[in-house]
Amino acid sequence: RRLQRLENARLWQVFAPGFYPLIILMMGTSVALKKVFGSGFGGGMVTYGGIVTGIGTGLVVSSLTYWFENFGSDDKDNNV
Repeated sequence: RRLQRLENARLWQVFAPGFYPLIILMMGTSVALKKVFGSGFGGGMVTYGGIVTGIGTGLVVSSLTYWFENFGSDDKDNNV
């Protein structure tokens, strides 16, 4: 709904301004985990791969659920 209120939306307006620090934090955490697990700690890169795959799978499933449940719906109760 926020993007629909913008008359001429730009690419950097996709996320709310408060979300950008969270994106930077998530990227930094991923780099730090890769360094830690790359050194062989806690199972090595297999553990890191499992964590990243789990997070990625959750994001894909949730985005598909959103698009198939809400895309094109005219019902105001379903739009998030």
